Amino acid sequence: MDAEQLAEEFDLGTPTGALVEAARGWGGQNVVHRLPTDRGTWAIKALHRELDDLTVERFAIEQGAYAGAIPMPRPMPARDGRPTATVDSTLVRCHTWEAGAVKANEETSVAEAGRMGELLAGLHGLSLAWSPRFDVVEAPEDPPDWVALARVGSARGAAWATTASQHLDELDHLSDVARRHRLARRDQPRVGSHRDLNAHNVLFANGSLSLIDWDAAGPVGPAAERASYASVWAARGNGAYDPDAAHAFLAGYRAAGGEVTADDPDTLETLIDDVAGWTEKNVRWAATAPSAEHDRGAALLVPGLLSVPAIIEERQRLLSAVIGRLLG
Repeated sequence: MDAEQLAEEFDLGTPTGALVEAARGWGGQNVVHRLPTDRGTWAIKALHRELDDLTVERFAIEQGAYAGAIPMPRPMPARDGRPTATVDSTLVRCHTWEAGAVKANEETSVAEAGRMGELLAGLHGLSLAWSPRFDVVEAPEDPPDWVALARVGSARGAAWATTASQHLDELDHLSDVARRHRLARRDQPRVGSHRDLNAHNVLFANGSLSLIDWDAAGPVGPAAERASYASVWAARGNGAYDPDAAHAFLAGYRAAGGEVTADDPDTLETLIDDVAGWTEKNVRWAATAPSAEHDRGAALLVPGLLSVPAIIEERQRLLSAVIGRLLG
């Protein structure tokens, strides 16, 4: 991409150095570059993965979070006010550059879990508005035809298709449950939020946390989001969970003004919806636009979806014990 055109599209000043690749996202599809100019240093994200029709609405939530002083890079609109611009036939976004490193969830510490809980309470406390278009665009798609998808993948010898073929009834059931949960959530109070608070979407620097990658922003029930990520930030590499990390997350959430209730573990059922939607999207990509990256993503996600019911049960036990300890 041309550095001068990028700077022009986002009004960043005059480039003072080369555009350098800095990081790649899930599946290697989205690529972040660093661009220095006479007005600062900028993160330029090239979007090579399919986008839905909610980019503007997601950007509004991100801008609201920044205006509310959530620690995060400043989102930079293009000159026409939109969240993206096209440079050399590539769709791009821009943010201020922030130094830091991301982590896997299993690499986070108890203290970092506590700070993440505080950050999330601050984000929920903003009660950010969200567009009703989310409930239109994110409406349940037609149920995936797992038989047809598996057949397409099997013709290419894709590993994910072998797994899917062996569990077609389970996958159909999970997809159906996911859609029922998605519809039911529409009747519950929601706020605009990040919705993908894994540690790989957080910059860690000198003990501080900064939220990045708001591409999944949208409406969410606060209880479901805090319960889900209290569990995620307590996950450890051996498949176990650290109760102290979950406790620190929820204690941080409460200390920052958020509420934690004994009913929070029940909201973990929404994990089926979250994982099913992302799995189905990746499997469709693997079937309709086959590539090594798409096959690798689907091969990780299909067994991940099948494991969700057992994961929910384990996380519910974890949170029930932790919340009992927290609330006394």
